[in-house]
Amino acid sequence: DIGDLVLKDREMLGENGIVIISCTIDKQTKDILGGPEILTRGFVYVKESQDLLEQTKLLAKESIEANIEKNTKRVDYAKIKNEVRDYLGKFFYQETGSKPMIITVIQEV
Repeated sequence: DIGDLVLKDREMLGENGIVIISCTIDKQTKDILGGPEILTRGFVYVKESQDLLEQTKLLAKESIEANIEKNTKRVDYAKIKNEVRDYLGKFFYQETGSKPMIITVIQEV
């Protein structure tokens, strides 16, 4: 017995796919050390969509950097994740007409 929310998520994944954005941030300087890396499943054919994925990397990096306040001790990761999801969600819909599930993973080292 699974809930309606689980069924809705599975339907969305089946129709639009998933995009995972992974990024590593320096704990002290708040600079991006690695990434963002983009992983897709069921969204676009990677070999035919290199330009789209490169543009996605640039937009994700831009969005992450815009939401990091360097002069604070604590970074609001929830805010960054929401902003990246909203920003890229609009971009993907404009470019492909699809709304993939977007998951942002930010690691701090």
